[in-house]
Amino acid sequence: GVAGAAVGAAAATTSARRLRLFFDVEGSADIGSEEYINDRRKVGRAVLMSRRSIRQSARVQNWAQAIAAAQEAGAAAVVVFNNLDAMEPFRMGLFGELAPSIPAFMVSGADGAALSVAGALGCDVLLGGRSAVEAARLSLQGGSGAGSESIGGSSSSRSSGVGEDLGSAPPPWPLMGARLPADVAQAWSLLEAMSSHEEEAQTELQALLNRMTVPEKRVWLTRRLVRHHRSQQDPDGSFSELPLAFVEGDRSLSPAEQIAAIRQQLVEGIGLGSEDLCGEFEVRFKDEHGVGSAVLREWIDLAAGEAFLHPSNRLLRSYDRRQTFWPDPAAPFCNPQWQLDYEALGRLLGLALWQSCTLDLPLHPRVCALLLGFPRLEGGEEAAASDSAFSAEKAVALEEFDEELYRTKVKWLLANPVAELGFDMPFTDPLGRTDEQPPSPSQDRSVASGSRSVEATGSSASSSSSSSTCSSSGAQPEPLTEAASSSVATAAEVAAVPFGAVLSLPVVVRLSDRLPGTERSFPGKVLLQVGTSEVALDGADGELQVTDDNKLEFVNALAEWRTHGGIELQVQAMAKGLRTVVPEAVLTELRGLLQPAEVAQLLSGMGEICVDDWERHTAYTHGLYHEGDLVTWFWRTVREWASSPEEQVRLQQLLQFVTGSARVPVGGFAELVGFNGAKHPFTLSKGTHLTPQSLPMAHACICTLDLPPYEDFETCRAKLTQMLAFGRSHFDEAAGRRGEDTTE
Repeated sequence: GVAGAAVGAAAATTSARRLRLFFDVEGSADIGSEEYINDRRKVGRAVLMSRRSIRQSARVQNWAQAIAAAQEAGAAAVVVFNNLDAMEPFRMGLFGELAPSIPAFMVSGADGAALSVAGALGCDVLLGGRSAVEAARLSLQGGSGAGSESIGGSSSSRSSGVGEDLGSAPPPWPLMGARLPADVAQAWSLLEAMSSHEEEAQTELQALLNRMTVPEKRVWLTRRLVRHHRSQQDPDGSFSELPLAFVEGDRSLSPAEQIAAIRQQLVEGIGLGSEDLCGEFEVRFKDEHGVGSAVLREWIDLAAGEAFLHPSNRLLRSYDRRQTFWPDPAAPFCNPQWQLDYEALGRLLGLALWQSCTLDLPLHPRVCALLLGFPRLEGGEEAAASDSAFSAEKAVALEEFDEELYRTKVKWLLANPVAELGFDMPFTDPLGRTDEQPPSPSQDRSVASGSRSVEATGSSASSSSSSSTCSSSGAQPEPLTEAASSSVATAAEVAAVPFGAVLSLPVVVRLSDRLPGTERSFPGKVLLQVGTSEVALDGADGELQVTDDNKLEFVNALAEWRTHGGIELQVQAMAKGLRTVVPEAVLTELRGLLQPAEVAQLLSGMGEICVDDWERHTAYTHGLYHEGDLVTWFWRTVREWASSPEEQVRLQQLLQFVTGSARVPVGGFAELVGFNGAKHPFTLSKGTHLTPQSLPMAHACICTLDLPPYEDFETCRAKLTQMLAFGRSHFDEAAGRRGEDTTE
């Protein structure tokens, strides 16, 4: 029998159809070409085409476009057979195209050869049987494997060698049987393809969505991105060399120098700024030998923590003790290159998704909702413009944003007279932050080495020229006085600010004072000092005070500013960077599959480490086993770290040392990734090549730790602790063997 799977409206019919099979043996016309479309031999027939012919066509780039071309040529159905490498599974999918309105099947290479003989002999083919929705359902219930049911047969008096079975049905999709297990992510793709044509598919789609886990959705997203980018990189199927992006990381750089290095990559179109981030992405650290997936994951975490999360760079801030992060509302006021920086952050997020990395940068789900274009939960602009009430949705949003702000300011104001405050409350919101740190000497050096001007809101050219210069001796520049920064500088005045000057924002800024953020240079212009500056929420000069008459207007304006208005521009710049990896077509599909909280989990995984889950999903090799002394001592050490508040940080250090990432992926340790983003368990291996005096050795690309043959628990614990101290001092991937190359 001919085994395969169907996609399309007509493919779901339960009545059999008899069609004459057409196969162009010579294959002289490119699929999709004018000659192909005008070939009237296809009209009303079931067209047989090979996967190779799709790959070789210059007019179509994927399966869906090939079906559409055959439909335009008048075909009544299409059967595609796989005549390429059997180790490269053929992925039926829409690839962002419209679903075909004719039956479309895919069969194996052997069955395709049989059908090609039938087509050459002028045989008919019977298409029909059970609905494709039922076939998809069977795949999730452990239905029969590929090859057990037939989608077609010859009804000609001339024998084609293909058996006839009028009651046959498409086999389960995705591929089943001996070679591949049931695949929920692939079943989703099939049901999604049919959902626009069948009401039953909509029900099945929702049921499947309800049972899909976030890790399964990650599988879907990874495959979808691979299909998109590989079709762009290799449209003719010639297996051309993938584009290469290269980064040389430097652990010794200060946070200001780290963000300057990333700006350089975007300005020069290299590394994170490369045109295509989805080819080969290689990272090496300066003066280190290690390369591979783990080094890439470590660099991504380093960039996240040092360049984007560091308070002095004023790009991200947290309102829940660093559990989640939001764009800093002060950035457009104080950062002349804020658009470049946030675009770089979006690119880093996209790279992490592409590489299946768990990024140590947990964005708040509401930021993810804005980033991916989900509808606003608070009702959008209409709700933002309504000051007649403080809605429950706004209350929830603000409480999620900053519980302390909501409880001590908003909720109190709504329940009490303003006079009970005992002081005048301005109609403003502070831009300063309690975790802000002054620029370090290295930050000032990085600015002085290449930045030649300062874009500012808050000085005149004459005052800044006389009061704020950087001496040749390297003394740190002094910020302008409040009096000197009481007005907003014009573009000409900004250009006249002397090199090295550090300016401060005015006491009150308006929305119109936000910088364009179009500066694209490196190291970049110096940031303005925010200090105690506040933003006027009334759009005026900040002289308005909060009263009982306008306090409802104030809390509405505060909620709108904190949860949307103060971060909208930054998120737009992040989205621009993200779309270099996740195009709009994929984002549209993603919004139907993932919720914002799930997107946040995909990006940053799980913040807490469960040692029980870790131990349960650990593998052992080279003579180690779970009940052995060495393994027992290892887990005893890990559990002692977990039980001590002072030593809990060692859990993240150990995880990063062995895997390259400090956070557990969503789904727990069962979803740990290793080489090239593939799943790989945390593994303990017996270090037979090491001595009892050696430190453990990590092979981070395969999530493996070699344990030397220690003789007692105390030695094991001491060496593990020492390993982390040395590993964080950059002993490549192998703290126990100094001086050796490690290129896993």
